[in-house]
Amino acid sequence: MHGSPLDVAERLATVSHELSRDGGGNRDQRSRHAVPEVWAVLQAFGGEGHWARAPSPNELRASVYVSLVHGASGILLWLREGNTPQPLVQATKRLREVCVCVFRQIDCIS
Repeated sequence: MHGSPLDVAERLATVSHELSRDGGGNRDQRSRHAVPEVWAVLQAFGGEGHWARAPSPNELRASVYVSLVHGASGILLWLREGNTPQPLVQATKRLREVCVCVFRQIDCIS
């Protein structure tokens, strides 16, 4: 499912599983089990990688939300100068504010 926010969940699960199997990640003091810390690196340009075309601002926002729902410890929005359309650049600035707010709330809960 290349070029879809829905493939983010599958890729996060795959990386998390591989880290858990290989013993990567941080140790959780309470359970003493490896807890992999996985950041989502979301592509905000097209023409290579997972997107044949640049994702729309809504698709990028959906990818961020899917990442958060599926346990991403952080979000990195990957832009390429000259390949990222201006509306998408503006969307990444708004998404940064959303991510900061969400991670602060998660930090307060945990």
